[in-house]
Amino acid sequence: MLSAQFIRENLERVRRDITSRGAQAPLDTILVLDEQRRALIGEVEGRRAERNTASKAIGQTKDPDERAKRIEAARALGEELEGLEAQLREAEEALNQSLYEVPNVLDPETPVGIDDSENVTVLTVG
Repeated sequence: MLSAQFIRENLERVRRDITSRGAQAPLDTILVLDEQRRALIGEVEGRRAERNTASKAIGQTKDPDERAKRIEAARALGEELEGLEAQLREAEEALNQSLYEVPNVLDPETPVGIDDSENVTVLTVG
């Protein structure tokens, strides 16, 4: 299976190889899903950093009222983080399903042909 990064960096080569095989693959969908996944990763990592900072602040707070407010804020961050992580898992699953539909790239020396009738005889034995 090709990675989303490889497809992103070699889009024209992958498109050309798919066309040479006479196949189809959802490359545009893959690019959109990959962009969404990468954005969600950034959001999840940002929320995790906020949660870690909030947890440290709770431990350093002496005032019970302020501590309760910070605990509630940390809970809200945790719930938001759970939702974002669920979205991230869904995005990764959708991306992987689309990636399974993309054939491998061809060796540059591979002759182009849609079916067996266009095969080239390389060696005949017997």
